[in-house]
Amino acid sequence: MWSLSVEEYFYLLWAPVALCLNRKWLGITGIAICLTALMFRCFFFVGNSTCESLFHRFDALIYGAFVALLVSSQVSRKLLQAIFVTTGGVGIVMMAAVLLTMPAVMNKNIREDHIFVVFGLLALSLMSACVVGLSVMHSGSKPLALLRWSPLRFIGTISYSLYLSHGLVYLCFLQFCQPTWTMALVALVLSIGVSWLSFRYIETPLLAGKRVKALVKAQLAPVLGS
Repeated sequence: MWSLSVEEYFYLLWAPVALCLNRKWLGITGIAICLTALMFRCFFFVGNSTCESLFHRFDALIYGAFVALLVSSQVSRKLLQAIFVTTGGVGIVMMAAVLLTMPAVMNKNIREDHIFVVFGLLALSLMSACVVGLSVMHSGSKPLALLRWSPLRFIGTISYSLYLSHGLVYLCFLQFCQPTWTMALVALVLSIGVSWLSFRYIETPLLAGKRVKALVKAQLAPVLGS
């Protein structure tokens, strides 16, 4: 839930900034926020909690805002692709360098590692943003046909519920079972099932009600206006 909290703060705080500033100052503000978050992770590191702090993680969403600014700009498609490829490459090199400093990465909580929190999270943000940007640019192309595969579309449909429920399912399993690969697979299948039930009987009715309300409001607008 901590990550959803950071996300909600982003919606509340970034939206007014995006509405009030032009593209130039929006970019400058975003860069300032990213540098500030990087400094917070560097000089105010508090272990695992650093990864869950709004002040340390706000930049992760700003990189997505940068992608939106670039894709909607007048930058040529060729230059745009070069920007995403180059920046993504920088993120990969940075992540490789970080992991080389962590020889026992498989046996530790990486969120307790100062170097990973400072530079690894930055690398992850850069890589993720560039993947999203390239996917948007090449949406509908053959290389991305796999993403239109029905099982992946199903996972995408229930992804929000899956994100919320999988931790609880795994936590319940760990209370009674040893964390083996078999139990992990069973927990995964159960998480998908719980997520589908949530989507089918909670999200879908709520979304349907929202659409009906919007439709009724649109139909009544001429009457109310008169």
